[in-house]
Amino acid sequence: VFGLRRVEGFEVAVIEGIASGAVGVVPTLDTYSWYDGIAIKVDVESSNLSKNIYNILIDNEKIDFDAQILKQFEWKNIINKFWNSVWQSLSESPKKI
Repeated sequence: VFGLRRVEGFEVAVIEGIASGAVGVVPTLDTYSWYDGIAIKVDVESSNLSKNIYNILIDNEKIDFDAQILKQFEWKNIINKFWNSVWQSLSESPKKI
């Protein structure tokens, strides 16, 4: 799953693809550092960008990712954190202004 572009973005499709077993490909931009260890990084400013992408596609490169990193994106974890935050907010006494 390719999430290549010249500007930053969250690239939800890439994290969904990785969680489904696909190989993720993201830019080498600093803002994508949280993909370290779970996706292939490609320099989008490289003069060899097309060749680099081609090599990824024909080599069927796989990355040995850290499963613990992906666990934070599991729906169960996300929804538990959400509801825990909601319940915590509701249980706090209202603040007087």
